[in-house]
Amino acid sequence: MLGLHRQQSIRFSSSAWRGLGAVFVLLSLLSENTLAATSGENINGESDTQININDADWLMKQDKHSYAIQIVTLSSAKQMVDLVNMQSLSGFARFRYKSDNQLRYVLIQGVYVTSEAAETGSQLLLKKLQGFNETPTLWVRELISIQKSIRTTLQN
Repeated sequence: MLGLHRQQSIRFSSSAWRGLGAVFVLLSLLSENTLAATSGENINGESDTQININDADWLMKQDKHSYAIQIVTLSSAKQMVDLVNMQSLSGFARFRYKSDNQLRYVLIQGVYVTSEAAETGSQLLLKKLQGFNETPTLWVRELISIQKSIRTTLQN
């Protein structure tokens, strides 16, 4: 006789979630970023150095209650490509928004389950970022606010 079992849900305490988030952070920063999407957009097609960076569409598919680390806002897509090419990291994503009638390009890194995991990730990320004249101020943002910005500006 075939028995049917009700699927059990697993619940984690907040401290367990923080611990899992810290593991994800360490995995993403110590090796290839395991949190990066595999379907990143190549935004450097004409160069010998091919970089993959996730786009706004990828960001819209992520859980709105997750967190990401905003690294920098730039005035041109080329500046973003140049900056990402200097990094020995992966897991970047980008989107753009319009402010004062000008397009701004935002570079973020990672997708984290909790804000605590993103904070830990930002501290580790600061030590690994290259190509800045001064230490950047990283901003942990909930993806819902990023997704809201994406909806207000036509992406390419």
